[in-house]
Amino acid sequence: MKSKILGLMLSAILALPVVAKASVVWDWSWTGGNATGSGTLTTNELASGSYLITSTTGTWNGHTVSLFPVGAGVFVPTNDNLLLSGSKQLTFGGLYFDVADIEGVNIFWYEPKGSYIAYTSFDTYGIFTAIQESNVPEPESLALFGVALAGLGLTRRKAKQA
Repeated sequence: MKSKILGLMLSAILALPVVAKASVVWDWSWTGGNATGSGTLTTNELASGSYLITSTTGTWNGHTVSLFPVGAGVFVPTNDNLLLSGSKQLTFGGLYFDVADIEGVNIFWYEPKGSYIAYTSFDTYGIFTAIQESNVPEPESLALFGVALAGLGLTRRKAKQA
């Protein structure tokens, strides 16, 4: 009987769908020039080890921000919305978002100056940081945990009946 239960558990585990890596959430902030901003970035990890920013929330000088899609930048049309792990967290393409009631903002790494720039209608040098907040649990991990609990429950029930 135990072998049947183990067989059923193994079949259930193998039947679980394979899904992409879990989303990673980051807290971001900007200080510099006449601007401040902060909020969260939701990203998907890419095979290269970088993270594609899929959404952002937050404010820029008190105004709500919303993410522009990759390549939609007005000031730097090659925005890639990629976040890198390490000390240099944005590429030259950088992060581009719309600021309600104002204009778009492109934050990017500018190698010749060795610093970040927030580009609107003028350049503002400053400090951009993104700190990993949490990993969202992967669905298959939760399903595997549930199957394991069910198996333990069945085993315990059978042991009590014997």
